[in-house]
Amino acid sequence: MAGKICHIDFNVKDLAAAKEFYGNLFGWTFTDVSGDYVIFSAADGVGGGFQQVEETPPDGAVQLIIEVDDIPGTLSKIAEAGGSTEKERTELPMGFGFYAMFRDPLGNLAGLWSKA
Repeated sequence: MAGKICHIDFNVKDLAAAKEFYGNLFGWTFTDVSGDYVIFSAADGVGGGFQQVEETPPDGAVQLIIEVDDIPGTLSKIAEAGGSTEKERTELPMGFGFYAMFRDPLGNLAGLWSKA
């Protein structure tokens, strides 16, 4: 369904500590995708990932990812509405689809995701 929040990325300095904290607290399960990225699954909730970073970005440690049918078309609409593209449509590894990043007119950073 286009427009729903479908994924949440946490920027973390320590993947093991993040997995331990959220796994013990909420029972989330994890799949290691690469040396610096882990997908989490939350029972009956939106899943996401932990991206290992050296420093927490100035935009914060959590980014919402919104599902859309057409990333380029949505980026065009974002620009028309006063937002900006921060990262063009990019293919994700292992067939996970595509993503892009944008900034809304208020300066908030968010992402887009599509299957194709």
